[in-house]
Amino acid sequence: MGMYLNPTNNRFKISKSKKIYVDKSLLINEIYQHAIDTNEFICVARPRRFGKSTDAYMLVAYFSKGCNSSSLFEDLKIAQTDIYKKHLNKHNVIFINMQYFYDISSSVEDMIDFLNEELIDEINQDYHISIRKSKISLLLNKIYAQTEEKFIFIIDEWDCVLRNIDASEDDKNKFLVFMNELLKDKDYVELAYMTGILPIKNMVTKVLSICLTKYQ
Repeated sequence: MGMYLNPTNNRFKISKSKKIYVDKSLLINEIYQHAIDTNEFICVARPRRFGKSTDAYMLVAYFSKGCNSSSLFEDLKIAQTDIYKKHLNKHNVIFINMQYFYDISSSVEDMIDFLNEELIDEINQDYHISIRKSKISLLLNKIYAQTEEKFIFIIDEWDCVLRNIDASEDDKNKFLVFMNELLKDKDYVELAYMTGILPIKNMVTKVLSICLTKYQ
């Protein structure tokens, strides 16, 4: 278990203990079926205080190999489904709170470097695979090549850079290139679930423009 790779279920445990908790566990079934049948990338855009982070913590608690969450889910609706025991705590999960890394960094470039260092350091504690360049995507590619293990990415506040009015266009471009390198067309991605505030349709043209420019 770790902070980023296969975290514990502590955050979901706290959420579930509150009197106002609402059982939305069937979301797990819908998300996993969507990933298998349609697309492994899911982006949830809703206003603040609509439970996006709570749902992300629930997914971490359910999928992560870093904990045993049977006691947390046994009285929830997901426990009545066919997939419940098949996937409970049996997947590699990488959890990233993007806002945290952005808040403690002096620039977007610094944030990306720090995120790469933190993830590489923690993941290498389990896999012990060296790489010459400090890019998490290169490490995960090597891990998949050697083990065929895949990862579920749960990324909270993925759009924090893009919605910051003080962020320059160059900063936003650097961030989108980083996300593209991390997730696009990667064999190691089993599922990517991202939460944010910006409607995803507002970003599609921008993302496509950057990707086409970089990879033409």
